[in-house]
Amino acid sequence: MNPDTRRKLVGVLGLLASNHDGERAAAGLLATRLLKSAALTWEDIIPEQPVVRVTEGPKSKDWWVVTFCARNATYLSPWEQNFIRSLVGQVFFSRKQVKVVEGIATKLRDLGCK
Repeated sequence: MNPDTRRKLVGVLGLLASNHDGERAAAGLLATRLLKSAALTWEDIIPEQPVVRVTEGPKSKDWWVVTFCARNATYLSPWEQNFIRSLVGQVFFSRKQVKVVEGIATKLRDLGCK
């Protein structure tokens, strides 16, 4: 999806929170039309596996590494994705968890992820 269409879609989807039924209905219809005009479907833009979102994390110097891994989760194996997802919301990491996260981060850096 080109950046202009994406910007429009994001703006239209924001209208789904309207207090007015008509605005919500029109926003849904317009969003679907935008997708069709870009030759996309909802399935194309909503990933099958949920994207890992980090909203708050542990009080740990290692948290930035987990965030880095979560941002690049599409490059990870299913096991690695589940492992990173399991860390979200933890307050502290065990030494073993830190070691695994560092290994995953090294793999991502080697792939050129930033």
